[in-house]
Amino acid sequence: MTITAKRGDIISSDGVVLVTDRPSYQVVLDNQIVRGNTEVIETLAKILNDEKLTAEAIQEICDENRMRLYKPIVLKKNIDIETVSQIEARRSELEGVSIESASDRTYLYGNIAGHVLGYLGEVSQAELDAQTNGETDTNYRMGDYVGKVGIKDFK
Repeated sequence: MTITAKRGDIISSDGVVLVTDRPSYQVVLDNQIVRGNTEVIETLAKILNDEKLTAEAIQEICDENRMRLYKPIVLKKNIDIETVSQIEARRSELEGVSIESASDRTYLYGNIAGHVLGYLGEVSQAELDAQTNGETDTNYRMGDYVGKVGIKDFK
């Protein structure tokens, strides 16, 4: 089980908070249970009411992750409290679906200075290959999040 570290604020030299975290929720699937379970998938699609996450799209996501059965699938991030409530109220009908709390990074000035502040992203295949080939001294695994660009990438 991986526990995500709390990330700190990024503050300017004059004390202004530039980047901070805010609490959020995400829908997570246990692919071993959900994959192929049309009732659960259709019910979840109706609750999410997202044109990008139709029942067919959810099944496709499960199929694409069939080789990673033991790794939970984060289906949707930053869901509103109403959706959390709907999923929790129908928990008995949604076996293999759970809600996880997470933190969402908030950049108070939008894209300004994004090239300096950077962002986190899932480790890429190229980064994993460089590690395997001995080109870096990192210890990443598939699914890890790493700094991309800016001070988040500073090593």
